[in-house]
This record gives sequence, C-alpha cells and structure tokens, in this order.
Amino acid sequence: MKKMKLSPGKLCLWFTFLNEIEDGKLLTEYRALLPADEVERLERYRFDTHKKRYLAGRALLRTILSHYTGMNPASIRLAREGHGRPYLPQTGTHPSPQFSLSYTEGLVAVALVAEGMVGLDVENISAPIDCLEIAAAYFSPTEYHELAQLPGSLMKKRFFEFWTLKEAYLKARGLGLNLPLEEVSFTFPEKISEPIQPASTARQDDRNWQLRLLNPSDLHQAALCVRQDTSAPFKLCITKSIPLVSESEFKLAKI
Repeated sequence: MKKMKLSPGKLCLWFTFLNEIEDGKLLTEYRALLPADEVERLERYRFDTHKKRYLAGRALLRTILSHYTGMNPASIRLAREGHGRPYLPQTGTHPSPQFSLSYTEGLVAVALVAEGMVGLDVENISAPIDCLEIAAAYFSPTEYHELAQLPGSLMKKRFFEFWTLKEAYLKARGLGLNLPLEEVSFTFPEKISEPIQPASTARQDDRNWQLRLLNPSDLHQAALCVRQDTSAPFKLCITKSIPLVSESEFKLAKI
C-alpha cells in the first residue's frame, strides 16, 4: 500500500455510512484489527447496532492511520491523554498525525491533521428532541436566547449546529466535559463568509481556532474545530469509505 502524505494546513475528513456495510464477514474482519482492550469494550455493548458502529469506527480509524503512517492497521496501538482523548504515540522521527473520531446513529467519521489540534463531532438530527429543555441545561444564556427566537425547524437546525460546535471544540481542546458545555459559547456571524469563533471562561488563544459546519447527509450534522500554526483557512479533503473495501471522493449534501 502506498503511504499517503498529510501536509500542514490540510484536514482530511473520512465518512463511513453504516447502512452501506451489509456483509457480516466484514465485521468479523474489523474485529480482527482490534487489540484485546478494544475487543473487551466491544463486548460491553448490548445491541448489535452499537457493536457495528463501534467496529466500523475503529476499523475506519485504523485503516486511515495505516494510510498515513505505513503501519499495519492491526498493529496500531493507541494511548490516552489525561482527560481520556486517544492519540497515536510517535514512532520514528516524524510526529504522529492528530485525529478525532466521532460516532452517531448511521454514521462514523474521522478527522485527521498533520499537526495542531483537531476536534470532530457528528450527530444524527432525525430524532425528535426538546431543544429548549436541553439548551437550558447546556447552552449559554446568549445561545438559549437566540434559539428561543427561532421557529421549530430552524430551531432544531441551530440547536444541532451549536451542539456539534461545542463538542468539536471540547474534543480539540482535549478537555472532554471538564470544561462544561455552557461555558463555551458561539455567536454566528452576520455574513456567512465570516468565521465562527468560540468564547469560553477558560480561554486559550480562542482567536486561533477555525470552525466549520458540514452536512454529511440530510440526516446528519457535523462540525470541525482546528487549531494550527498557520492562520490561513485549512484545506479540506473528504473521503467516503467502507473500511477494507472501498474509498471514494465525497461531496457534501446541500441542505
């Protein structure tokens, strides 16, 4: 397999749609890629749909890391930082790529950068939810007020935009819920061309973050958060993959 290159300023985003994985033998192949601790975690899931999601996500991550490191997918061993964020320990003289993995109903996704910090969140937006009840608990007062002014369909859309931005930002920071969601606030610019910027009570050069909202399908909302040394907008390349089977360039849905 030819090793792929990952250059600074470039972000590679990979999607796997779970309804495209129909062969049970393929899931067995995915399981064979996992180390013992991940197999143990897999067995804790009670439902087959959750097991399939976990297997596809781990297989996607391992095949991607294999592309960019030249390592065999089954030989890849991940470690965890203090707040639980997984990472690939450096091997050789070159730093390991930074990644973020996200799962939701029907979709798993991985974002990858050569350097810096990256966070990704994907959410299935099809289920009915009480946007304002959740926002009252997890959104800032400014976000809640903005949400409350919107009619039903627009409210739900903006809710998931806020939610995925928050999750992606926290993942990129590597803090998990150690920085509460309500302490990270987003304001959408009047012009689409202007960047979305986070504000939090625990600032860390917030002005250097780049955030982007994406719609992988009409059922899914995604958000990316990146912090790199360059201030130039990151170049995004998107691939759809069935791990160990196929990979193809992917164009985002227009919602």
